[in-house]
Amino acid sequence: NVLLSLGYTLLANAVETAVQVVGLDPYLGALHDVAYGRPSLVCDLMEEYRSVIVDPMVVACLNQRAFTPDDFEGAGEGEPVRFKRPALRWFVELFERRIRGEVLYAPRNQRLTYRQVIEEQVRQFARYLMGAEEQYRPLAVR
Repeated sequence: NVLLSLGYTLLANAVETAVQVVGLDPYLGALHDVAYGRPSLVCDLMEEYRSVIVDPMVVACLNQRAFTPDDFEGAGEGEPVRFKRPALRWFVELFERRIRGEVLYAPRNQRLTYRQVIEEQVRQFARYLMGAEEQYRPLAVR
């Protein structure tokens, strides 16, 4: 849970950066209700990346036993479980490696980093909102 939660938080930050670069309001979503303090558009757009960026990374961490119980603290009554600082740094480094990884981006028939793909997808979403595209095509990775 800690791995997924932190991974999704890091992913949300990457998506929010792309949303702001493109000039959209991160708080005005389409699928998630507008709620005070929640970037609903970011929540909408990050859904398509969970299963291709964060989930495989977390599964690999578990399979490779990248973290042990000693890497966590908390778990007392009413306390959340959280990473100890060295493990946190390592997890963030793994996430950064993953998001810098390249994938074939079919709409441009070009290899892009996941970070670049996220920005391209947000740009496509903006074009869709402005009526320049007939539909929004979510990321398809093979």
